[in-house]
Amino acid sequence: MSAFPESDDTLDITISRNDQACTVLATPSGMAFRIADALLPQLGFEPDPAALGSFRLAVPPHSSRERAVTAVRALRTMGHRVLADPEFDTCVAARPSSDDEPDVAIGRHPKLGIVAAVADGLPIDPAPLLTRAGWQHVSALDLYRAPATDRAVDDNLLAIARAAARLHHGRYTVAVQLELVSAVLARSSTPTAHP
Repeated sequence: MSAFPESDDTLDITISRNDQACTVLATPSGMAFRIADALLPQLGFEPDPAALGSFRLAVPPHSSRERAVTAVRALRTMGHRVLADPEFDTCVAARPSSDDEPDVAIGRHPKLGIVAAVADGLPIDPAPLLTRAGWQHVSALDLYRAPATDRAVDDNLLAIARAAARLHHGRYTVAVQLELVSAVLARSSTPTAHP
């Protein structure tokens, strides 16, 4: 294994070869399972039925080394701490931070309500984190609409907070329209009346 992280306590994920089955495994440690379950399938991994909480590189096995190297590179570029077998390890600097453009921007659309826009060219698409949280893709505009609710204000604010938290755990930068941030902060500081 590579000595990339200083200790196993700081790891997000381990990518290694299972010598008995000749498969490549990704084992989340510090990464929440719901985040791994959204990101790893985009990198060619699927849940491993033989090892609960682990993922294996999907077939075909003939390109497993190249695909594992690509997965390590993409995860590290996004800022995840990856421990990898030497055959998969590449030295990749973390993605440079940009103050100019966030990975995901959340704001209010005049007709659609609360929407999220995803930046182009990211190493791993954050869309599954949004869609699994109930956000719907509006393909004509390439936007994601917050889940439809009966209690629009409270649930929209909750949808924003949940999406931002999931995206943050996935190592994405998120910008939220100032008026929505103010509404979330005001709502969280309002005392709740108990009967």
